[in-house]
Amino acid sequence: ESVVDKIAAMKLAIMRLCEEYACGAVIIAATEGMRRTMDIYPGAAAGLLTEEGISVVCGADVCGAISSVILSAAAQGASSSAFFARIAARSPKNERAVLLYDEGGVPVSLASEVAPPVLGEGPEHDGCFGCGQWRLKEGAMTLCRFDGENGAYRLFAMETHTCEGPAADGTYAWIDIDWEVLEKTLLAGGYAPRFACIYAQAIPVLKELCRYLDIAADMEA
Repeated sequence: ESVVDKIAAMKLAIMRLCEEYACGAVIIAATEGMRRTMDIYPGAAAGLLTEEGISVVCGADVCGAISSVILSAAAQGASSSAFFARIAARSPKNERAVLLYDEGGVPVSLASEVAPPVLGEGPEHDGCFGCGQWRLKEGAMTLCRFDGENGAYRLFAMETHTCEGPAADGTYAWIDIDWEVLEKTLLAGGYAPRFACIYAQAIPVLKELCRYLDIAADMEA
């Protein structure tokens, strides 16, 4: 089987499970296990599912999946789907530029037109393919993270926009952020640095959600 055949099979198998159990989000617990059994990474399949409105989150991140469902609902009518990514690094040349990164799981419709999208190797560069490789398009976006423990839940959200930065692996964008403010908020709230993201403005709706559900809100418009 080709890499493309395996990606298509993985996408269809996950979609059938979602239809059977009426799921709007998927959590992948073991990327390494998929790589060993199918000899591909799940990134490209995740991007295809996300394109169709099924959020896919790796790392057994239950709160991350909830974040994606919340953000998708808050930004109904957006021209693109919510996707999941993490903050990976700061730019060595711009103190406000932060790398938003995923191992190839962002929909190809969000790729920049600067360079063509590529289906590439995974982060280990071990000859195992299945990950998208492209810079995301320019634009404003909202980042959202639902987290909590012991029955106390919080919701973080902030608006940002893409900015210039060097090329990177995977699917990525450089975004403009006040790092000191973000770091303090994430540490104080106990948030993981992994976010649901969407090219839309959603904070007003998220604020109302927190008010009605009595969830603590940390929001930066």
